[in-house]
Amino acid sequence: MSRNGRRRVARVALFLTVGAWACGKPGEAGRAADNPGPTRAGEPALPAAADTAGPAAGEVELETYTNPVLAFSIDKPRNVAAQAAGPTVTLTGPGWPTVTVTMEELATDEGLERSSRRVGGDYTRTVGARHRRYTCRCADLGPHKELVKRVCESLEPIGEPNVELEALEIDGTLKDRAAYEQGLRALLPALLACWKDALAEDPHRSGGILYGMYRFRADGSTSQTGWGASFEDGDLASLKECVRPIYEGVKTEATSEGGAYVQATFRFSKY
Repeated sequence: MSRNGRRRVARVALFLTVGAWACGKPGEAGRAADNPGPTRAGEPALPAAADTAGPAAGEVELETYTNPVLAFSIDKPRNVAAQAAGPTVTLTGPGWPTVTVTMEELATDEGLERSSRRVGGDYTRTVGARHRRYTCRCADLGPHKELVKRVCESLEPIGEPNVELEALEIDGTLKDRAAYEQGLRALLPALLACWKDALAEDPHRSGGILYGMYRFRADGSTSQTGWGASFEDGDLASLKECVRPIYEGVKTEATSEGGAYVQATFRFSKY
């Protein structure tokens, strides 16, 4: 080969080498970012980089974990283990932040409400049931805030719907308070049927209270009737329509001058 021929071959080789470097490197970098490598056995497919936003919550397949002793269920990633110890269940797994669910027994129904709170990377969700309160907490969300939120929002106590006469307040004197209260308690099965119908219409409805306010006169007639309610969500129209005539069916008489004001409070619990 002549000297000029060897020069042309060298220039072509150099051009191809530079071109391969210029075109190949970004592609390799892109493939590395898209496919960081296989995860370890049992490790959920969660992002490797701490500064990423994490996977979309809907992209991770969840399964339901049920604890019959603590009486709750919660959805978790399939590759995350649930370990129970006393009143607490811990969800742990490689690449997954520690999430705990704790059940607290209560003397009253003060914990029936639901609430969520996030301060920085610390997320807490509280769900109440009759005489129980559950807290789902993650102290360090990292890049998984949407997924942890999805998990904690799936927390549901296990139990049967219930209706209780929570309080009976009387301003004045009734002819027979014990008989009137007994009459109200006898209504509970019928009120429970109303509540079950309401839950059948909207299974995601939360519990709450209804209270009726009446003024009884000496002749047993009533005046200044009224209704109040405290529920987190849901349309109460059908529930009130069912409950009200049942409640108004219990009559009594007042012996105090000016009559007696009565407020009966019924608590409707989902669990």
